[in-house]
Amino acid sequence: MSTPQNDLMSIGKKIRLLRRHHGMSQVVLAENIGAAQERIIQVEKDKAEYTPKQLANIKILFRIEGLPLSERECAAFKERLLYWSDLIKFGRMDEARAIHKEMANIENLEPCDLDIVMQYKMIEISMFQAEGDLATVEKKLNILENRINEMNADCLYHYHCEKSYSLLLRGCHEDSLEFNFKALNLAEKHERLSKMDKAYIYHRIAACYTYLEIPFKAIFITLKTQLPNESVRITNYHLHSMHLLALNYIRVNEISEARKLLDECLIIADGLKSDEYIGRTMLYYGFMYKKVQEWASAIEYFDEAIRCSQIGTNDCYASYYHKIQCTIQLNTFTKAKVLLEEAKDLCNGNKLWESYFEALGHYLIVSSHMSTNNNESCDYIEKIAIPYFRKMHDHFIALEYCSLLELHYEKSRRNGKSFRITREMTKIYRHVFCQ
Repeated sequence: MSTPQNDLMSIGKKIRLLRRHHGMSQVVLAENIGAAQERIIQVEKDKAEYTPKQLANIKILFRIEGLPLSERECAAFKERLLYWSDLIKFGRMDEARAIHKEMANIENLEPCDLDIVMQYKMIEISMFQAEGDLATVEKKLNILENRINEMNADCLYHYHCEKSYSLLLRGCHEDSLEFNFKALNLAEKHERLSKMDKAYIYHRIAACYTYLEIPFKAIFITLKTQLPNESVRITNYHLHSMHLLALNYIRVNEISEARKLLDECLIIADGLKSDEYIGRTMLYYGFMYKKVQEWASAIEYFDEAIRCSQIGTNDCYASYYHKIQCTIQLNTFTKAKVLLEEAKDLCNGNKLWESYFEALGHYLIVSSHMSTNNNESCDYIEKIAIPYFRKMHDHFIALEYCSLLELHYEKSRRNGKSFRITREMTKIYRHVFCQ
């Protein structure tokens, strides 16, 4: 592991490391910077100093112009890195990219100050994360994975944070949890981290539990992200946290708590004039009314969510999916069939949602012919759809399909199949509510 005192190393020793890294003799260095060899020898023994002009020539020679060597320069540069990080957090990406370009030669500093280089690399990854360039993020994280033993505690913390976020965005929620807990363990020992930094970790953990559909853990962790004095600093983050909490309250049937949160979310989203967040809030209102089986009200909110959401986004597809399911519950099967065809046309090669709408087609067939045998659709739901939903951690959707089959098998007096579905539902309930 690299020494955390790199910034306390003398300039002479840092330049000696650079010189040796480039395979340069003291004689050649002296010739290039206009100094006597004796001066080089004395400086590297910390018995003399380079003149400002010689230092400027050294930075040009090793292509580290604008980068720090002295302790004072290192302190100022670290403040610049923190400022760059804050620009990214607040979404000021044009300014962030300008600083990124300004520091493009940072890797040339690695032989004498690995810690600063690593800190730069972590912030660079967070910038690509913020820009949605996940391919570049993954590539850079994979390179750094082989250098974990060279990182100090601060860089290791940031590596785990960026790795966890990358995995979260890629849908690898269990792996993301592992890296989040590693980051949290380091954060507990990190005195310089703010409450907001730790809240980010809790937020990602809560998001993982939400996507894994373990609502009680998600609620417990999400409450740790509520920072009344600081959360307003990053409104989008605060809004997303409230959405997570509302969704999980809906899942555990805490409807009044969910309603209060969604009312507040709508005020914030309106203030931001963000169709995306307004649409998502409407989507969650739809979930809430669907949970209490007020199908018509749920459909109204899903319609609003569709209107606000961009075609091709998960929010748009989810709104269509749940609207169709509510339409089926109202026994308006012809309308549901038309909506289902409309939704399938929108998928445009999205394999995930094509699978969901394919399953919903079988759900419609069984629902509309409840008193007759529908072996093909029943088999599809039991053997393909329910296992697929469980694999995708959509346990609540799996439960809806289980409930449909259970009712159908009871009506058609197929007790053996009904018992099998009941047992499957018990397994899902244990996963969702007993962890």
